[in-house]
Amino acid sequence: MNFSIITPIYNHAHYFDRYLMSIIKQLGPEDEIILIDDASTDNLKDVLEDTKKIWYKKMVVVRNISKISGPSYCRNLGINISKNNWIKFLDADDQLAPDALKNLSPFLSEPGVYIGWQQTGNAQYPPALGVIDHVNPFVPSMTCIHKSILEEVNGFDSKIYFEEDWDLWLRIRERFTDRIFHQVNVLVDIFNDNVKERSERDRFRSHEVNGQDVREYIKEKYDL
Repeated sequence: MNFSIITPIYNHAHYFDRYLMSIIKQLGPEDEIILIDDASTDNLKDVLEDTKKIWYKKMVVVRNISKISGPSYCRNLGINISKNNWIKFLDADDQLAPDALKNLSPFLSEPGVYIGWQQTGNAQYPPALGVIDHVNPFVPSMTCIHKSILEEVNGFDSKIYFEEDWDLWLRIRERFTDRIFHQVNVLVDIFNDNVKERSERDRFRSHEVNGQDVREYIKEKYDL
């Protein structure tokens, strides 16, 4: 079971060591980390260059983005260059839960979308698949997805900068039905919520698509 961990990064140099240390000891010989720098303005470039000197066999770094392009574009870049069949998304300010890849592996018997639990503070939360018609039920960092599924639906919609993951889950369901989603009793993501930094990041993420509120756009698109 080989994994490609895909992470878009914008101005998260100060979190990078914590992020990397949560992953590196879990990687198998063929696993890889794909990092897409979304036009960061902090010292991330230097951090990535220094880190890659040590972990060059495990890391693929993409820095050829001249302007902020959004998480959809960045994740699609990562999917396109990934060499493995199992895609594990992880946000740069999160941590991969201990033994997450080892604990996930027994469940990955067939192509699908496998969703684990997320820890926020001292609490742990499962995905909320039952609310998918009303709100986004889980975030990419909670998922491990077979690459063929993502390729079949052409990945994330790059014109959507906000709630892009909700749009992807609905498009996958539309193509494959609910049976493609598998909830697994594995803690996979440790979410580190920083409201101030999230607000700063979201400042560059449009909440509209073609002049329409993104949530209304998604509801209308999928007749919800």
